[in-house]
Amino acid sequence: MARIGKDWLLLLRNHRRPAFAAFVFGVFVWLSLGEIYPKHYSGSATLAVNPLYASLSQPAPDPLPVPAAENQTSYTAALIRRVAAQQDWTGIVTRFHLYPEMTRNGEISRAASELASQISLQPVPGPDLKSDAVLITYTGTDLTQVLGVTTAITDGFTKAAGNVKAKSASNSDSLYAPVILPTIEPFAEPGSTQHRQRNLPLANSPQSNSSSNSNGASIAVLSNKLQSSLARGVTLQQALDQNTATLTELQQELQAARHKNEVASQPPQPPVEIKPDPQEERLHQELTRAQQELAQLRDRYTDEYPDVVAARHKVQDLQLDISRIAAIAPRPTKASVTAQASAEAHAAAAKAAAAELEQISTQIAQAQSAQDNLQESLQQDQQETTRLQAGLAAARRSDGAARPADHNNDARPAPEHLNANATTHLSPDPGAVAGDSSSLGSSPFILVQRASITTRPAIFAIELLLPLSLVFGILVAFFAAWFAERRDPSIRDEGMLRHELPASAMYLGGIPRIRHEVIAE
Repeated sequence: MARIGKDWLLLLRNHRRPAFAAFVFGVFVWLSLGEIYPKHYSGSATLAVNPLYASLSQPAPDPLPVPAAENQTSYTAALIRRVAAQQDWTGIVTRFHLYPEMTRNGEISRAASELASQISLQPVPGPDLKSDAVLITYTGTDLTQVLGVTTAITDGFTKAAGNVKAKSASNSDSLYAPVILPTIEPFAEPGSTQHRQRNLPLANSPQSNSSSNSNGASIAVLSNKLQSSLARGVTLQQALDQNTATLTELQQELQAARHKNEVASQPPQPPVEIKPDPQEERLHQELTRAQQELAQLRDRYTDEYPDVVAARHKVQDLQLDISRIAAIAPRPTKASVTAQASAEAHAAAAKAAAAELEQISTQIAQAQSAQDNLQESLQQDQQETTRLQAGLAAARRSDGAARPADHNNDARPAPEHLNANATTHLSPDPGAVAGDSSSLGSSPFILVQRASITTRPAIFAIELLLPLSLVFGILVAFFAAWFAERRDPSIRDEGMLRHELPASAMYLGGIPRIRHEVIAE
């Protein structure tokens, strides 16, 4: 083995230029092949914790209370585990035909567990959000399957918590059970005299308890109003998108109607006369000549004369051929449609095209007016949502200052990142909210980025792409050196010859000599 390795190294040294060129070419080919041949698809989507969900939730009894020093990521991870345990993994496996070998054997639960283990749910810090973001990742070899599974899981995470089967309250992963507060008549709206007071009452006084109850009622009312405003915004956005699509379709129909109207406005083409069949014309000419010849022969000879009989048979044959052609393909000599009928049909088509164009123009004007109204309503709803968020934040700050200290110790508060201030930085994707738009407050997550697909090479892993390309380049370099050696063996050096000479040969001053016993043989 050592000798073979030394021979290969000498081979590379003798042909260093082609070997180096082949090495570079091999590395380039391997890297290009790994990057150009992607077959693995990775679907990803980003979610964020819904602050309205936390604001409308109440602390649930938990045998393992959350420590006071628990950070934001721990809360998000626990919430992810709770919602993931409620997903319909079996339905996703059946819908997208995943793991057919398990499904055929009736191991649907095992297939669901396999799918759940392949889904990556990682809490990541949001770059411009005060709450944590959740990255959902799924990798597969089928583009449609990967996109469908990622979208289905995203919809399961963003749908209302009331539509998901609730787990037991004793589960350690259960942090907050979403309870929608009923609508309560406001006792003290934000901005009233009670909220403007700078000197707050003492914590344990009756006046303090009354102020705390009033603030709680105001927070409940503002939360319900904010929820309704967000739902109305989602509905308006969906209607705006649908109206935009309708307007685009109407504009396309308008272009088609204009083209049709231009074609109908052109003057009608004159009728084209259809010429008779050339073969039929030739037969008619031959028949005329044959009839003339028959008449001349009858003037000279009797009817029993052979020439007269032959001429009569010729006329009969020509007449029979003409009748056959006329029966097979009768061709009129003139157009069957007159110019007046063509003009009337053209005028009717032009009138219908003009009416259609006018109708589409009216529909476009109505759709454009509805588009303007929807945009104005959506802008007003966004302003109302911003105002309610600011009022809710002010009410919570006032409620936190007026709340008794012993009452704060009774219940476990929500994490700090789920306060009202975070709602000003989170805007749910209107087109991505699953289920009823009125249940935004009961959805634990908000869709920040829709499901997207990225590709990566499937030949080998990314981290092994460069080392394997170097190995492949070395093999190509060895092959190139060996090929060059086979083509031109005269460029071997002394080191290579020393290994290839027979045992009966030796070196004297660098020149190979043959021993005397070899010559004697």
